[in-house]
Amino acid sequence: DEAQTRGGLQGTNGSTAADLTFDPRTSRERPFVFRMCASDEVMGALLAEFAVERLGARRAALLFEIGRTYSARLARTFTARFRDRAAGREVEEFHYLALETDFRPQLRRIQEYRPDVIFLPGSFPDATLVAAQSRSSATKRAPGAACSAFENASAFLQPSTLARNELS
Repeated sequence: DEAQTRGGLQGTNGSTAADLTFDPRTSRERPFVFRMCASDEVMGALLAEFAVERLGARRAALLFEIGRTYSARLARTFTARFRDRAAGREVEEFHYLALETDFRPQLRRIQEYRPDVIFLPGSFPDATLVAAQSRSSATKRAPGAACSAFENASAFLQPSTLARNELS
């Protein structure tokens, strides 16, 4: 806000929040703020399109953190673009809480759901734990989709199909 008031230019290569360039309090654009990456809305929609068009997915499992804006926004846009009952596409949501480290219960439920793709719009620590824990489950058969959570090479230190098949 201080830089905006003084007319200072701001640029980010990693902030995906929609309100970065638009102030919801004033309903005005922020003319000195620039994003160098896609917004959450764009990333979620593009990953859903990729899952449908390139992977031929009909059933998607969505594993996201409750209460985290980034995770919820990506989940919402992915679901809105992917779900189409008339076309036979469905999404099942699976949730976890902040600071949760054991994802095996959710992975078992995802396994029972038998998705064609798993979408994980979470943080890097969450994605790393899910990738490692997914090795021992049948979720290995479903390609994984993640956003910026898998941009760090450390996610690949313990190989799993979820980590190897991330889409972004």
